[in-house]
Amino acid sequence: MGRIIFGYIFRELWSPFLISLFSLTSLLLTIRMIPLSGLLLKERAGVSEFFQVFQSLYPYFLVFCLPMSALVASLVAFLRLSQDSELLAFEALGVSFYELLAPVTTFALIVFSLTMLVTVYVLPQSKANFRQFMRHLLSQKIARGLPEKTFASEIPGLTIYAGQTHGGGLRLREVFLYDGRKKDPESLILAQSGRIDPKGPTLILKDGVIHRFYQKQDKGEIIRFGTMTIKLTLGAPPGTAKRRGEMGLLELRERAKDFPPGSKRRLKLESEFHKRLAFPFASIIFSILGAALAAQIKGSGRSAGVSLAVILFLLYYGALAGATGLAETGRIPPVLSLWLPNIFFGLLSGGLVLLSGQSLKITLGRKKP
Repeated sequence: MGRIIFGYIFRELWSPFLISLFSLTSLLLTIRMIPLSGLLLKERAGVSEFFQVFQSLYPYFLVFCLPMSALVASLVAFLRLSQDSELLAFEALGVSFYELLAPVTTFALIVFSLTMLVTVYVLPQSKANFRQFMRHLLSQKIARGLPEKTFASEIPGLTIYAGQTHGGGLRLREVFLYDGRKKDPESLILAQSGRIDPKGPTLILKDGVIHRFYQKQDKGEIIRFGTMTIKLTLGAPPGTAKRRGEMGLLELRERAKDFPPGSKRRLKLESEFHKRLAFPFASIIFSILGAALAAQIKGSGRSAGVSLAVILFLLYYGALAGATGLAETGRIPPVLSLWLPNIFFGLLSGGLVLLSGQSLKITLGRKKP
């Protein structure tokens, strides 16, 4: 195949890909940002906070939109080539359908590389940044004061209740506080009064008593105090373990070794590891699948191609979700389960490629006198 034909098909793929990628990511981001915007406006967040949320969420949706946009691009591009009889023209010139897949494969490898980069490196950090930002936002909410006679549980493991509040919720009386952040011991604190220092933010309690419960030792203790200071920060303390979605591939593998084979925690970590590796290959599979499928549905337009792409991707994502469930419960080893959707759609893609190549030859043979 000549350089001109290669470049022609390669360029045909990028226009629908970029349009689809922009449309899908914009739609998903808008849907996600609507409820978050209410929270951000309520907490008086500025432009920088909105941009930070956008920056953290974008990679999450980009990971899903890249393979789907690749499928839309190949479907739409080859549907146009098929409708305009260009596929038959190329076949008549001696350029087979298999050769036309060369620019598609190059395109697929580029999208695959982008998806792998985002999945392995960018997404974990974005998830960590988003969680940290939401922690900071909620801690600032508490720093502005507590409502009266309301249980405030914005901080995980910490519940605060004040019978009376003054000064915009910064000065408290009849304070009840449950602190289960350390789990052992758990603490129940009662204080006559307290105040919130927004600079920390910290909660300063006065004239109270602490009831501590040690579950492992099955005992408790009571401590009286005159003044007690409690940090109200939601930031993750140093040494706090990352969530699996925030770990890199090496971290996932090393962390999995800390648990016995077949244990629930190990299966979840191994599932995340293989899912992170398997998903980017969907970009290659869908790019080739779209081209082969378009050659078979010649009479359909672009809207039909986009609809078909959405259905196929939803089927793939549903299969991946099912495979994840099987892997995390130990019914099928993660190393096999998370790759089954790729294997199935890869075989489907290969079969359609062979069928499309043969059908074009047969169609061309019938049209010859």
